[in-house]
Amino acid sequence: MNTPRKKSRKIAIALLAAMMVIAVASCRSAKQIADSGRGGEETGATEEPAVRHEERLDTIQNAAYRYYSSNFSCEVDGISVNGQIRIVHDSAIWVSVNKIIEVGRLLLTPTRVQGYVKLANKYIDCDYATLTKLWGIDLDYGTIEALLTGNCPPGCRKSEEPQREGDRVTLYYRQESSGSQSRLLTIEKDYKSKKINKIDSRRLGDRQRIGCEYRERKNIGGQLMPSRVALRVKSSVYSGVTELQMEKTTLNMRQALPFSIPKRYKPF
Repeated sequence: MNTPRKKSRKIAIALLAAMMVIAVASCRSAKQIADSGRGGEETGATEEPAVRHEERLDTIQNAAYRYYSSNFSCEVDGISVNGQIRIVHDSAIWVSVNKIIEVGRLLLTPTRVQGYVKLANKYIDCDYATLTKLWGIDLDYGTIEALLTGNCPPGCRKSEEPQREGDRVTLYYRQESSGSQSRLLTIEKDYKSKKINKIDSRRLGDRQRIGCEYRERKNIGGQLMPSRVALRVKSSVYSGVTELQMEKTTLNMRQALPFSIPKRYKPF
């Protein structure tokens, strides 16, 4: 029997899960991958005169921005929510989640994860290693930002040769991240646009899998940014799927990131 207390707790957990899955929805990798901080330029070997080179299939067109903002809506564990995501590149990800009224906020930085759910008067404030122990989801800041904006995650090294079938190119990478186990990434990109269509991340040694599919994109200031993103998370602690609808996306318009955990709140 679901008592009001149990129902409230379930909703609170689902809302926090929503924020974490949203956060789960910049490549600073090896020479063969595009660097997102270089104006969105394509990268690859420069063709030298009178020298014939094989076509490169690993070039990725990353989005370039300093500031990012987008409204979103999604459903997690049967609960529909909406809100806004704001990003300062390489510095902070701010998420506000609403259910008629604001129910919680999340603030990610390269070293910490902070968030709270008003409905439960609970908060979380920890580093990424602790988050992995609590949720069974091993991610770092750079990877989260990349997944949200449709860029290639950082720290990738080629593990197999790229494969092409028509306009679909499949790339295979091993991702090393500070303080985490290695991850194997399979990335599908469009041959013509060089934009990523799908990312599948699997951590070595356990059952964690994270999938991200960019089903639609919109032209924002000359850059194709995700507008409909399917997210899938599977771990030993939490598993869930959702689809983010992204609207009113803007680039390079600075916005505040107000965040403060109320003193009366208790840790999850």
